[in-house]
Amino acid sequence: MKKLALITLLAAWLLRPVAAETMLFWDDGAPEENLGYSYTWGVLFDEFKTGGDDSGVITRLGAVVYPNWPDSIYQGGYINVYQDDATSPGTLLGSYFLPVSNPGYYEWIDIDDLVLGTDRFWLIWTYTDLPPLLDALMRDDNGGNAHTYYFTDTQQYKYLNADACLRCYWDASPQRLDPASWGEVKGLYD
Repeated sequence: MKKLALITLLAAWLLRPVAAETMLFWDDGAPEENLGYSYTWGVLFDEFKTGGDDSGVITRLGAVVYPNWPDSIYQGGYINVYQDDATSPGTLLGSYFLPVSNPGYYEWIDIDDLVLGTDRFWLIWTYTDLPPLLDALMRDDNGGNAHTYYFTDTQQYKYLNADACLRCYWDASPQRLDPASWGEVKGLYD
């Protein structure tokens, strides 16, 4: 009887629906020009991209920096994740350094699953240095989807000309095994 229960439990676990990671982005995938490096740049991901799911996690972050700007020495930058607060960045959820070794192309960093608890969040690029000694984030050439913003010390502006090349991998329905259930599995062997 225990073997049958174990086989049933194992079959149910193997046949469970497995969530697939989805890349979230607004840019068109064709980095074209650098964004002004005097500003901080951010992209708002809303319920249109997340499907209204507030239980998702972010697993990877990516960005493209402009080649040879201002020189061929790359400093990297930070991708910060914020909760949305009425179309403005709210609470900082995590800050991750992205080293740059292949400018002009998406570079990625894997992160520990960042649980958001919201279906609206921001990715914001911040520089590691002051102008002109910093890497410039790239934008696409598609005219923009009105989800990219830039920030000065006191203001936030919507950028309508293009979209910043900031992306993430989103796992909308992460399957987590409750550690408490291991006792039940172990009990089947006793």
